[in-house]
Amino acid sequence: MFAMLLEEKPDVVSFHFGLARPHQIQALHAAGIVLFATATNLEETRLIEAAGIDAIVAQGYEAGGHRGVLTPDTEDSRLGTLALTRILV
Repeated sequence: MFAMLLEEKPDVVSFHFGLARPHQIQALHAAGIVLFATATNLEETRLIEAAGIDAIVAQGYEAGGHRGVLTPDTEDSRLGTLALTRILV
């Protein structure tokens, strides 16, 4: 999948259930691809920011319980999107 992304060079790639490895993130950026990742809590936001992802998508509990959780071992506060966005900002 990674090789296909580098070959096809879509405008945007988004991550929802984990993050790519640092060398993959660098390669995707070098290919001119903008990267998004989903955060369901503040800890995930910090991981996404540290990874160098371009945009963070706040995904509240309204997503139906099948949200793109990056840190499944972290307690899920089940925040709605509005509350979560305030915390992340």
